[in-house]
Amino acid sequence: MKELFLHEWRLSRQGGSRFGMALVLYFAIGLLVSLGLGPDRSTHALMAPSILWVGALLSSLLTLDSLLFRDHDDGTIERLILAPVPMETLIMIKVLTHWVLVALPLCLVTPLVGLMMNLDIYAGMWAALTLCIGTPAISAIGIFVAALTLGMRQAHLLQAVLIIPACIPTLIFGSLAASQLMTDSPSIERTLAALAAISLASIGLTPFCTSLLLHLNSRR
Repeated sequence: MKELFLHEWRLSRQGGSRFGMALVLYFAIGLLVSLGLGPDRSTHALMAPSILWVGALLSSLLTLDSLLFRDHDDGTIERLILAPVPMETLIMIKVLTHWVLVALPLCLVTPLVGLMMNLDIYAGMWAALTLCIGTPAISAIGIFVAALTLGMRQAHLLQAVLIIPACIPTLIFGSLAASQLMTDSPSIERTLAALAAISLASIGLTPFCTSLLLHLNSRR
């Protein structure tokens, strides 16, 4: 497992500029929205959780092709299907690598982006916590969408069309949890539990669904 993770890590690091662009886009969204909303701190506090979550999703879209497209182009997927390691395990490792390289840095810089939106550091840390809980679902859904669009024309456009609706429940509960944490709402535990359940369900189901898609794609 460790060797497989390190192998995926090295392959993903070769596309490091795209992962850096995800961070740049995240900061840009926070800055531009902050300027657009004006100086009213109450408006920022109301809108910031949703903006941070939308920014994290859009930033993740930049790196979806790093999940499977390169393996598809060089024939690696066919070799992985024939490998002794279950395909579901390999997909889980890809999801973990994507989360570590993309989502985790976004979570870590969220307090800084929150400061640009006039959030205090504690509110930014609460928002980062919700991202840590919810973004595994984005990575898991992302690899399923990447498998679904392998070999298609206009794949990047199709990915955006597919993944955004699929991530709506995660966005709703993630932004709601961030807002409730900032206001110390009594229903925060139920919201966080729902967000965690979405992530766990996505992580548990997508490796099998993605593996099935890749096996079907290899038979064409």
